[in-house]
Amino acid sequence: MVKIEKERKFKTEYIPVVISSLILILFLILLFLTINYEGKIEKDNKTSDDVINEELVITKTDSKCNQEELNELLNLASKVSGTYHATSKEIPVEKTEENTEYVEDTGGVINYKFIEIIIKGIEEGIYVQITNSFNDDVKVIKKSDLDPNREYKYEAPNMDQKVTYTVSIYSDKYSCSGELLRKVSFDTKIYNTKSDMLACVMYPKYEGCTKLVDKAISFDDFNKGLEDYQRKNKNYQAEANANILNAFSKSDLVTADDIINNTVGKKESVVSKTVNKIKDNLDLIIIATVIIGIGVLVVILIMFIRRNRL
Repeated sequence: MVKIEKERKFKTEYIPVVISSLILILFLILLFLTINYEGKIEKDNKTSDDVINEELVITKTDSKCNQEELNELLNLASKVSGTYHATSKEIPVEKTEENTEYVEDTGGVINYKFIEIIIKGIEEGIYVQITNSFNDDVKVIKKSDLDPNREYKYEAPNMDQKVTYTVSIYSDKYSCSGELLRKVSFDTKIYNTKSDMLACVMYPKYEGCTKLVDKAISFDDFNKGLEDYQRKNKNYQAEANANILNAFSKSDLVTADDIINNTVGKKESVVSKTVNKIKDNLDLIIIATVIIGIGVLVVILIMFIRRNRL
């Protein structure tokens, strides 16, 4: 007796069901992927644009080094570059009778802000001389002066105006020691003191809160720009409240109860984030689920009718 194996074919009416199910699954996956996404607010991370080191033309006559030695030195000189960023450091304040209250409020330190100049790429065989357009300060730097990160850092002499820094690279070995090999320059921007205002804690995305700017911002322009920012962003008050809480949640200005009773600024669990994300997009989720659900029900109904006709 020959056993006839029943041929199993994928029924074409299942295709819409499968497609609808895949769409629903894809929708849920996309929702889950957005749960941990948080728009990052740029604060102090990017404090300067990519600094351009402009090559300055130098007149080089006959060198005392041969061509092979000169090529080696020129290669070393080509790796030197200068950059800068806005940064800060805490400076201890000595407690006196006059400043007792201030010292207690600040924890005995002040947050000193400044522009830091950074020179990179200095190797054995060359040295660097740095001058600037603000004062007569001259710095001579060798490889032995570099920090563990192989950089030389120092405080800019002024941050209220643009300053041009000229970096001259000299030979420090062979018979041509002391000869100028290369010269570059770069400009610093102006430190925007308005970026330290409370308004910039509340609205860090406002362009007037940029740390380093090409032109100083007046109080009138700052306030006018802030009003425009608030007018264009309907959720500006919620943004301000969230950023204020985030800024002060690490200090004594906000109590533990304040943090517990307000979810803003707290670290949320995945479950909590999921719930909040669903709440924020509940209308879209309901619409999508209803549409997909109706599609699936229609297909199932069609399948049911066809089978009853057989």
